[in-house]
Amino acid sequence: HNAGSLILRRGSESQHVYLVLTGSVEMHGDAHAEPVALPVGSLVGVEILFEDAPLTATWRAASTVRLLRMNLDALRDFVLNGGWYGRLRMLLDNTAFMRSLPLFAERLSLNTQQALTAAMLPASFSAGQVIPPDDGLYIIKSGTVDLDTLFGYRLETVGAGGFLAGESCLGESAPAWRATAAADVELLRIPAADLRKIPIVLWKLLEAHNRRMCLAQSLAPDAANGIKPISVDQAPDITIRAGRR
Repeated sequence: HNAGSLILRRGSESQHVYLVLTGSVEMHGDAHAEPVALPVGSLVGVEILFEDAPLTATWRAASTVRLLRMNLDALRDFVLNGGWYGRLRMLLDNTAFMRSLPLFAERLSLNTQQALTAAMLPASFSAGQVIPPDDGLYIIKSGTVDLDTLFGYRLETVGAGGFLAGESCLGESAPAWRATAAADVELLRIPAADLRKIPIVLWKLLEAHNRRMCLAQSLAPDAANGIKPISVDQAPDITIRAGRR
């Protein structure tokens, strides 16, 4: 396929999945999102392994590419007989969920998205449970979490697609708020070590952290005198550390 040529079109049906042997392919999902680059070794149209439905994305060659065409039924039998169906399905579902999140959707390669997805671990808390601070980041898959300042003020309620914790990624020892499950909640935990390798995610975490800090100060300015947002001057240091890991 030459650069720019169509491989699979959104809304169509296919009896084949393609393995990228050389070159690069772009996946166009949401019309308002940037395309995702698929490097060598990626599967094009793999979603149809699990659902007999029209394709939900369009794939085009980003450069001259060589593809290996694989019959859908034969590949499905191979995955089922190899015992990989459940693991592959979970990996693809979590990757799709991650791409829907503003925190991870921008400028992350498919390899990076899949690496983060592979590092994810599920966690769940019942309504009313306090979610302890963690050396990582929690993504809310379902349910809601209340964030309250340590002085008892409601900071915000975070729903599906939102995140909490992550302070250790920014060099903070502990959050300045308490997280409590407002309803039964399912979380996906990503270790801080994996996030420190991605500067753009660190910048977004920094922005969210400082927004919450400023809100905490506005709710209780006297009690929150000791709560300070991270200085913007520290952000380049965070980025440099991430690049060295």
